[in-house]
Amino acid sequence: MKDEPMWFTTSRDISHILFKDWSVSSVGGLVGSCIIIIVIAVFFESLKSYKGLSNKKPEKKTSESMPLLGHLHTNESRFNLMDHLRRTFLYLVQFLVGYFLMLVAMTYNVWLFLAVVIGCGIGYFLATPFMECYFDGKRKAGSQTLDSYGRVSSFGDPGAL
Repeated sequence: MKDEPMWFTTSRDISHILFKDWSVSSVGGLVGSCIIIIVIAVFFESLKSYKGLSNKKPEKKTSESMPLLGHLHTNESRFNLMDHLRRTFLYLVQFLVGYFLMLVAMTYNVWLFLAVVIGCGIGYFLATPFMECYFDGKRKAGSQTLDSYGRVSSFGDPGAL
């Protein structure tokens, strides 16, 4: 086994990427590996966006915008074991995928490194607005109630139907 250089190279011959059997010796193999790494990086950034936005607490409503009875139904300090287990699992998956991407970057191959960077950029570009829209819609749906006429209205949203 030859010594791997500890500087960036543009070689298409890579003895191993993450696993012993994942080696590249052709341009097609390198392109395919880059595509796989881009997909993994997009998944990583999507997971980060999902985890970050799902942990975000909804804004507290003031007493003027929320009736007294609305305060009785919220119990934000209660510990939810299943939610904590879900968040722990997401953290572990994010941690694992992040280290895989770091190890790919540590191959010092310019093309694989660019695949990590491009994949993270694409993932952030696509996932963050999508997740923000998803969670904003979920929060709005959770705060809606029916008014005295049976119409949907939101607390704190004057004139919302």
